Amino acid sequence: MIAPRQKTPQSEEEFLSPALPSADQGRMKPSTTVTEESALESSRGGHSSRPHMKRSQILVGAILGSVVTFLVSVIILIAINSDSLPILTEDRLETAQYLWRNSGIRSYTMTIEIKGARSGTVEIEVEAGKPTKLIRDGAAPPRRTWDAWTIAGQFEMIEQDLANRKNPQNVFGVRESDDISIYGILDDRIGIPRHYRRIVKGQPYEVEWIIKEFTPDRR
Repeated sequence: MIAPRQKTPQSEEEFLSPALPSADQGRMKPSTTVTEESALESSRGGHSSRPHMKRSQILVGAILGSVVTFLVSVIILIAINSDSLPILTEDRLETAQYLWRNSGIRSYTMTIEIKGARSGTVEIEVEAGKPTKLIRDGAAPPRRTWDAWTIAGQFEMIEQDLANRKNPQNVFGVRESDDISIYGILDDRIGIPRHYRRIVKGQPYEVEWIIKEFTPDRR
């Protein structure tokens, strides 16, 4: 039976002072010590937390970009539907009427697109300021309605709306004049109301028309 080999006891100095490394041992070897950070990464499946932070930042950026795009789209839609038309004031209307009177046009043909609850298309012929023919959606309406769609008649309707805006409760059933919005595009050469729109907040009193074609007869 082979007796166990006795380990030579170290002196107190040798025990307290580690042995100097040999020449081969002096070369640095890769450390195999598991650090706290690497252990944490291993517990998370070997992935660092930094990529997670980057992905979260990308996600937040994408969400913010979508929100901004949505808000811009809403603003554009609102602008197209209503506020793209300039506000029509009494001063602007007076200037347009002055241009129309000084244009010298008394006879003309015109096609008007009407929008809203009573939408349709009006074709009208005017001679010497008086309507001689009017067709609405392929049929002739009562003669008493013709004057309203001449240029003079359109100016009169706009004048009435601006006046009624000062008395909104009795006319439209709203408290404030700001509840009535009046917009219009007036021709800068001859003054005709190319596009007109009246909106009453909370009430079905919207009126809108667009002059699609206007042909003056200067004979």
